[in-house]
Amino acid sequence: MTTSPKYAAIKIRRLAPDKVAELLESPEILILDVRPIYFSRNNYFLEKSVHIPMLNLEEMAVNLPKDKTIIITDWAMKQSPIAAKFLISKGYRIMGVLKGGIERWTRENRPTSQKGTRSPAEIINSAFH
Repeated sequence: MTTSPKYAAIKIRRLAPDKVAELLESPEILILDVRPIYFSRNNYFLEKSVHIPMLNLEEMAVNLPKDKTIIITDWAMKQSPIAAKFLISKGYRIMGVLKGGIERWTRENRPTSQKGTRSPAEIINSAFH
């Protein structure tokens, strides 16, 4: 993959879990998890998060609302900065990425929900409307 200097220059904020926890209740915030569908380490997600695997992000991004501010997470902050740059380049409002990812979030005993507690359609419907 090659990137342009403009793309490489996009700066991504790393948001501490405390900050993300404060923002979770805001109806203006959308949490986007970009972990793979069959992520084997952990199936915990931030409450109300939308799961779009990084592999599917380019084709599924059109389903994300442009009127929301997005915070992106993954397991250990490896893919979330790439996803953030991609979405910024497509005109989405990205606040930043969860510093340390879900790994840090769960290590700090913060609230999560398990994958599968709501169907993808329910999650997308509630997040986008």
